[in-house]
Amino acid sequence: MLTIEVSLSQPPEKMFITFVYTKCSQILRKKLWEDLSLFSVGCHSPWAVGGDFNAITSQSERLGLPLFDARSVADFVDLLASVGLSDALFSGNRFTLGSSQSSHPRVWARLDRVCCNSQWLQSFPSFHVNHLPRHNSDHVPLLLIFPEPHPQGPKAFRFQRMWCSHSGFHNLIQDVWFTAAIGNLIQIFIAKFKAVKLALKHWNKVTFGNIFSQIQSTVSDLSRAEVVAFDAPSPEAQ
Repeated sequence: MLTIEVSLSQPPEKMFITFVYTKCSQILRKKLWEDLSLFSVGCHSPWAVGGDFNAITSQSERLGLPLFDARSVADFVDLLASVGLSDALFSGNRFTLGSSQSSHPRVWARLDRVCCNSQWLQSFPSFHVNHLPRHNSDHVPLLLIFPEPHPQGPKAFRFQRMWCSHSGFHNLIQDVWFTAAIGNLIQIFIAKFKAVKLALKHWNKVTFGNIFSQIQSTVSDLSRAEVVAFDAPSPEAQ
C-alpha cells in the first residue's frame, strides 16, 4: 500500500491516491484492509484507492475460477462499505484478469479496480476509469481519466518526433525557411517560424492524418475484440 498526497491549485486543494497490490493470502489481505480502515479515519479529503485487490465483490466478477470464496467476498464488500469507498465508473472489458495458460482452464476475474470516497466523487463528478487492452500481462492497465472542459482559443502546436523520419520532412523545412521575408532580423525570424509551423500543420494533416484518432480507433478495436473473447468463453471455462 502506497499513498500519495497531491496538491491542487484550486479546490479541493488536495487529494489522496492509494496504490495497492494485494497478496493472494486472505490473512495478508486482512492486514491491508486494516491499513485502509486506519487511513480512512483521518481522511476528510478526496481519496481514491486503485490497483490489484485480488478480491471480487460478487460472483458475477469471476468466470472459470474453480472455487468461490464467499467469506473473502463478504470481507471485501464490508471493507469498502466501512471506509466509504465505492467503485468508480469504468469502460472497457469488465474482467481485468485473463489467464489462459495451456495447462489450466481459462480464468477471468475483475481483480483490479479503482474505488473512491464521496468527497472524490463530488470533486470530480466526471471521473472514470478506462480498462485498456492488456499487453504482456494477465492484467489490464487502468487509466484514470479526469475530463476537463474544452479549452477556448487556438490549439497548441505540438512537434511530432515521427516527422523527422519522413523523407519529405527536411525538404519541407528547407523550402519554407529559405522563402524570402521582409523586415528586420527579429521580424524575419518570427515570420519564418510561423510559416514553418503552418506548413508542418498542413503537411501533417495531408501526410499522416489525425494519428490520435487512429490510435484511439485501434485501441477501441482491441477492446471490442477482447470483450467478444471474454463474453464467449470456451467450454472448459464455464
